[in-house]
Amino acid sequence: MSQPRNDVGIEEARRTLGDIADRAHNDGQITYLTRHGRPLAAVIPVGSRSSAIPDAAIDAAMDAAWPGLPEGVSLSEARRRTIAALNAAYPHLADLLDQAERQAIEAADALPQALQKVADASRRTTDK
Repeated sequence: MSQPRNDVGIEEARRTLGDIADRAHNDGQITYLTRHGRPLAAVIPVGSRSSAIPDAAIDAAMDAAWPGLPEGVSLSEARRRTIAALNAAYPHLADLLDQAERQAIEAADALPQALQKVADASRRTTDK
């Protein structure tokens, strides 16, 4: 089961990095390092099974990344590696989704003006 998200500002993280690393190692806590509230990086437990990623996403990534396990790699090792990779990528994916949402809102806000310009251009063409 995933733990609540733990965000720490980059300046505070500089002062408490040892504690952050200990909580990752001992408690499986994932800490997202932020600047102005935006995630920059994550401190994740190495080899941990804990994740902020939903189980369904982990299962889908496992199916995509490991259609057949190489010799010497157990299912639990493959899952551990997949979770570690997803944990490392998660803040970047969240940032990309936020960016896409902002762009979609901007495009939707600009749509009425764009449609008006098309209508005006169409009227000018038919008025000639």
